[in-house]
Amino acid sequence: MLNDQVGVVSYAGGAVIFFAFTLICLYSAAKRRSASSLLLPAVTTTFACVYIAYVAPSGDPFPSYIPIVEIIKNGAWLIAILGVLKVSSGVRIPLKFHVLIHAIWVTLLLFNSLVLPLPEPDSIQTSPFFIWNGLLLSILGLVAVEQLFRNSYGVRQTRLISVSVGALFLYDLYLYAHALVFKHVDPELWHARGFVIGLSGVILNLGFLAFNARSAHPGDISISRPIVFYTTSLTMAGFFLALMAAGGYYIKLYGGT
Repeated sequence: MLNDQVGVVSYAGGAVIFFAFTLICLYSAAKRRSASSLLLPAVTTTFACVYIAYVAPSGDPFPSYIPIVEIIKNGAWLIAILGVLKVSSGVRIPLKFHVLIHAIWVTLLLFNSLVLPLPEPDSIQTSPFFIWNGLLLSILGLVAVEQLFRNSYGVRQTRLISVSVGALFLYDLYLYAHALVFKHVDPELWHARGFVIGLSGVILNLGFLAFNARSAHPGDISISRPIVFYTTSLTMAGFFLALMAAGGYYIKLYGGT
C-alpha cells in the first residue's frame, strides 16, 4: 500500500510538472522551434504520468495498456530529439539514422498493438516483451540524445534538453536491465521513476524559463558542420548490460540476494 502511495505521488508530481512544461512549450513555440518540437513529448509524458498515477491505487502498477503508452511516449521523445537535432545542427540528418530510429519504435508499436494480445495486468511485470521494449527504446533514446549533445555545438538550450531527456532514458536503461536480469520489473524502481521524470521536468521548466527571459539570446543556432555518428552510448549500454548479466550469473552461481 505504501509503494502504491509513493507511485501515485511521484507520477502525479511528474504529470503536474510536465503539464507546466507543456504550457511553457506552447508559449515559447512562436519564438523557438525547439520548443515546438518538444510539445508532443511534453503532452505524451503528461498523459503517461496521469495514466500511471490513476491506476496505481488499484494495487497493480502495470495496467494492460502501459506497454503501448510507454512506446508512444518514448517515440514522441525520439521524434522531438531528431527534430531539435535538425534545427540545432544546421545540416541534414543522415537518412539511414533517421529511418532506423523511427523504424524500430514504430515496429514495436505495431507489434504490441496489432500482433500481441492485450496482456493481463498481473503478467506485465514479468513479460519479456515489456522488458525488451523498454530496454530497446532506452538504448535507442540514449543514442539519439548523444547525437543531439555532440552536434549541438555549444547551443545551451539543446545541451539542457540532452541532459534532461538523457536522464530519463538512462534511468529506464537501469530499470529494464535490472528487470532483464531478475525476470521482473521491480515495483519500487518503477514507482521511483515518477520522481526522476518530475526532476527532469523541473530542469526543463527552469531552463526554458531562463532562456525565455533572455530574449536577446538566440534560441536556435545553425552552424553548418557535418553530423558525425558516434556509438559511445551504444557501447556503454552494452557494457552495462554485460555487467548486469555477470552480476546475475554470480548470484545464481554462488547464491545470495
